[in-house]
Amino acid sequence: MYKIANIFFILLVVTGLTGCGNSHDPVQKQVQKEKSDIEKAKALFRSLRTQVNGLINLDDNGSGGFLNSEADRLGRSLEDVMLDVGLVGQYSGAILNTILDINDDTVPESTPVEAESPEEGRVIMLQKRTALEWDYNITQDGASVGNGTVKLPDENLSDLTYSNPDELNASLLGTFPLNRVDSGEAPGTQNGTLELSLQKLNGTASLLTIRKLAVTSNTAQIELSDFIIKTILNDATHIDYLILDSTKIKAVVPGYLFEGRLSLPENDYVTNPNFSQNGGNIPSRLIFNGSLKDTNTSARITGDLQLDWLDAATIDMSEGAPAAMHLKTTLSGVLERPSYQDTSVTLGYADKTDGTGKKVTASYQYDTTNVTLTGNFDNEMQNGTIEIDSTDDIKVILTVANGELVYGSQSYVKRGDTVIGTIEERNGVPVVMYKDGSFESLQ
Repeated sequence: MYKIANIFFILLVVTGLTGCGNSHDPVQKQVQKEKSDIEKAKALFRSLRTQVNGLINLDDNGSGGFLNSEADRLGRSLEDVMLDVGLVGQYSGAILNTILDINDDTVPESTPVEAESPEEGRVIMLQKRTALEWDYNITQDGASVGNGTVKLPDENLSDLTYSNPDELNASLLGTFPLNRVDSGEAPGTQNGTLELSLQKLNGTASLLTIRKLAVTSNTAQIELSDFIIKTILNDATHIDYLILDSTKIKAVVPGYLFEGRLSLPENDYVTNPNFSQNGGNIPSRLIFNGSLKDTNTSARITGDLQLDWLDAATIDMSEGAPAAMHLKTTLSGVLERPSYQDTSVTLGYADKTDGTGKKVTASYQYDTTNVTLTGNFDNEMQNGTIEIDSTDDIKVILTVANGELVYGSQSYVKRGDTVIGTIEERNGVPVVMYKDGSFESLQ
């Protein structure tokens, strides 16, 4: 039996139907039209089947298609890559705040200085080498979970007193804890290279701007540049507000290269009264633009990925991020593969804000064929309906029950108001059964 995950891309094949009639006799015209529709449908099935089967696995027992395999391989490659920009910002802000406060040549260069840690249970120790260079060490229960060096340019020397509000520019090379204390996971470390500046706003708050951040984790590398992260640190530990915009990203993980830009627009923040950090401000939209290349096959996906958090302003955040968030994901772009014609694909997935189910949308273009798919399902994605429309006035109506396609009269293909075929099952294989008795396998 075919599961619901297989149905979507089967349907992309089904909707390739086209047809026309040329006879001047009314009866013959209808016969010729039906024959033309069916013959053209079969020809189009043959041409699209190779393309679609190459994109996704249509057989539960067969090998995975391109999108299946790529998603699986990319997921495995990213398993050991983690980046917590907020955590890096808090720790680097605490370090620079302390240096800004005490670097007045009154502290002996060999005296360790304890900075205020952003998290209870961790300690940051600073060792002053010179006025321009400091070492830091972050410990948890006596064990080091991060260490490195902070370097200051010469031109900042006159601005390093607590009372001077000018910017302190710095570069930081070292490691930071990978996880927060209360995460329940082993601390781990993330290697980071940062270019950043810190400006005192008043006695308790500072404005931290990170201009460049490069992170290495095992065999993976992520570099963020040409961007702005602005964080207001209250008492050097609490993030009151965050702006992340126009980030240039280059990520290299085993077998993949991602290059593009990241935008978290300032005007897409919403206020949630249940959220204690960021002054209650929560980003509701995240936008990626760029390309993902498989360096083994030279296949590339180029386009935009947008993630919208639909209930960011109302969801209960009193105990942190909840497991059930209502999200909407939209992917639009072009898939380029060797030996295949470029394929334009747009995919959408969203939780209904009233919690009653999920909606899946897709549009697909190959040669002159344009297809639009809309699926409405329950929360478990086991029951629902799927409607597909093509530019040739072809419509497919399908019913899904308990995760399986319902064959027969509830799953059919029509052009205009005329049904020209139904989806049937033959020996476990779904087929389009045409009105003239012929059929076309979807495998």
